Amino acid sequence: MARDRNAVRYLKAQKNIHLPPSREIGDGLCTILRPDVEMLKILGSSDTPALRCPGSGCELFELFDKCVKPIDLEIGFGMGRFLVAKANATPEVHFLGIELEAARLARTDVAARTLDLKNISLIRAQANSMLMYCIPDARISNIYLLFPDPWPKARHSKNRIFQLPFVNSVHRILTSDGCLHVATDDEEYFNHMREVMDSEQRFFEAEPLKRSEEELTDFELKFAAKNKQVYTAAWQKN
Repeated sequence: MARDRNAVRYLKAQKNIHLPPSREIGDGLCTILRPDVEMLKILGSSDTPALRCPGSGCELFELFDKCVKPIDLEIGFGMGRFLVAKANATPEVHFLGIELEAARLARTDVAARTLDLKNISLIRAQANSMLMYCIPDARISNIYLLFPDPWPKARHSKNRIFQLPFVNSVHRILTSDGCLHVATDDEEYFNHMREVMDSEQRFFEAEPLKRSEEELTDFELKFAAKNKQVYTAAWQKN
C-alpha cells in the first residue's frame, strides 16, 4: 500500500507547473516500441541493420543526431539517485536513462527538473530491446548497470540481463574506448558476469568506477546499512 501511495505521489509531482519542462522523451516511443520490436524480430533477418526501431522520426533519434556531447547510458536507473547526481556533477556529458517502472521515471524526472538539468533524458522501455534496436553504433561512451535484478532462483536465471546478447549490444553501441560499469550485491551474479566477460576478447578489464556518496544508489545505501558487500567491475571495449 505504501508503495502504491508513493507511486501516485511521484506521478502527481511530475505535473507540478512550477517545475522546468520535462526532459522525458519516451511518451510516443514506447507504445510503438513494445509491439513493433516483437514484430521486427519475426520479420527481420541476420543481415538487417542493427538500428531497426520504427520510430525513426522520434526525439531519441534526434538526440543522437544533434547532441554534440558524449552520451552516457544508465540501464534500469531505479529511483535515479546515481543518474541525477552524475548528470549534475558532469554537465559536459549527456545522460540517457532507461527504466520500465513509471513511478521511478516520474520521481527521477522531478529530481532532474528540480535541479533544472539540461543534460538528462529518460525513456520508459525494456532495456534489451532499446539496446538492440534503437541506439546507433558506437554512440555511447559509458554504460552503467548498477544492481540489476539478480533473479536468484536457478529456474529464473535466464531472465538476467547480463547474457551474451546483452554483451553483443553493449559492444556495438559503445565508442571505441567506451566502458561498461557494473555493481551488484549478489556474489553469484557477479561471478556469472565475470565468467561471461572472461571469455570475451572484445573487452579488457578496467578500473572499477569510483562514485561519490551522492552517486550511491538507493539499493546501495540499504546494503551499506546492513554491512553487505558490494561487488564492482568495469570492462573497456578493446
